[in-house]
Amino acid sequence: MSPTANQKRILPLDKECLADKAVDYKLYSILQKISHYNGKGVRFVYKNHPTLGNLTRPRLLEIYNEKCIDPQERISLSTLKRKMALFKSIGMISESKIEDTNGKEVNAFILLENFALFQYIPLETLEYLADTASSTVIKLYAFLLNKFLWKAKFNDTYVFTYAELAAEIGLNDNNNGNTRIIRNCLNSLSNSGLIDYCDFYVITDSGVPSPRKRLINVNQHYKKKI
Repeated sequence: MSPTANQKRILPLDKECLADKAVDYKLYSILQKISHYNGKGVRFVYKNHPTLGNLTRPRLLEIYNEKCIDPQERISLSTLKRKMALFKSIGMISESKIEDTNGKEVNAFILLENFALFQYIPLETLEYLADTASSTVIKLYAFLLNKFLWKAKFNDTYVFTYAELAAEIGLNDNNNGNTRIIRNCLNSLSNSGLIDYCDFYVITDSGVPSPRKRLINVNQHYKKKI
């Protein structure tokens, strides 16, 4: 069994994070992926990382862009700096010295993890998403997993439209392209074996059929390619 098989990481679901397009879940997932726990209630990332080297902003940019399968998702150094500054301003991370697992004082990014709402993601799945998916796909997966697990407690299912999903994750500017974005994200998650959903219709009061989607399943482990 992989040493990461039973490990989990946190992704935020607070509205401040979820509904803000500027909050980059891919970058945060990368930080979670390379983080350590010091045994004293703090999860952190070594600034002088044992395998990735000195994690300056330019180095973080290299790591981020290496994980962008679509070249159009690559970002500039100034954009990465803004994203990190936003993480700090809304309390997702801080930067300070901390004692690591060996009691040594090190410079680190601290993952504060004090969200009111969040979802645990298996580390192997988070690693897969950080390496292959966009921020929007990762954000959507965390949201759908949370909805699926919550509804399942009451023997219920989550029902949605593309527009409703778009609004939940900050794509609420009435842009027709949002439907395409959400559809592509759902297809990506479905192709990875992470979600399963179906189409159905409800009849409105005026007798007109209205299309809906029903979430059938959300897997916590992606479909590994052989």
